[in-house]
Amino acid sequence: MTMHRGTPGRRRLAPGLARACAPLAAAALLAGLAGAPRLAHAQQPISTQQRQEAKRLFNQAWLAYNEREYEEAILKWEQSYDISHEPLIFEAISNAYKQLGDFKRARENLQKYRDAAPKSEWEALDARLADLGQRLADAETATEEAQNAEAERKLREDAEARERRRIEAERAVQDDGEPRRVAGWVLTGIGGAAVIAGLSMDGVAASRRPDGATVCSTTTDLQLCRASARDDIAGSNALALAGDVSWILGAAAVVTGVVLVVTAPPVPSIDAEPEIGLALEVGPAGVGAVARGRF
Repeated sequence: MTMHRGTPGRRRLAPGLARACAPLAAAALLAGLAGAPRLAHAQQPISTQQRQEAKRLFNQAWLAYNEREYEEAILKWEQSYDISHEPLIFEAISNAYKQLGDFKRARENLQKYRDAAPKSEWEALDARLADLGQRLADAETATEEAQNAEAERKLREDAEARERRRIEAERAVQDDGEPRRVAGWVLTGIGGAAVIAGLSMDGVAASRRPDGATVCSTTTDLQLCRASARDDIAGSNALALAGDVSWILGAAAVVTGVVLVVTAPPVPSIDAEPEIGLALEVGPAGVGAVARGRF
């Protein structure tokens, strides 16, 4: 059968003009489907009922195409081709895929029509195939660039997330170590003061204690002291006891504080790394090395 090129989306027609010519184009192909069964790829002639079904499906596809329902149009055209085996339908399918931005399938279907088209149409079809090939290359390049940009974005986000976790971990260490360090210094200070106070009380107690050789006498088993010195001796002993307790507890506090300070986690440097430099200096006494640093 002789077919007329009336498929949608012809390049030489503006979109509005193409839709205006839609009824005529559809009628041309439908007329071909209604004609004698001279099919390019059919294995055997189709019946009148099959031709009518092919026409119905083609018409539904055309209506869907005009409503911009391109997926539905492609489905109906493929069903129509399965019955009629009319290669010109591949051009219609190609146009629908082009509208969807699927240039790969648009080119594949147009190539199928090019393989069955008359020689007089090869030049125009080759130009359209080249255009679709360029569009496909451009789309693949854009997709690759988008994928690269997305990969770079994810790498940047991962690096920022790792940096945030590092800073949070360092701050957690700092938050854990600082209270221990402060408590250690406080205990060391209080303990030191208690040691000084205890030793001071011991000194005062010793100075207040009466001279034993003067106020006391020793017999065979007993030391007898005068009654007038009893209060001074008792007060001196009590002060000495308080002083001993004070400096012993103070010493324990100092030891505990030092342990807390020494074992506290070091304060990490978040914003800047330590800067250390070594320089040689020459002076009257000779040559020496001087280390300078900022922490």
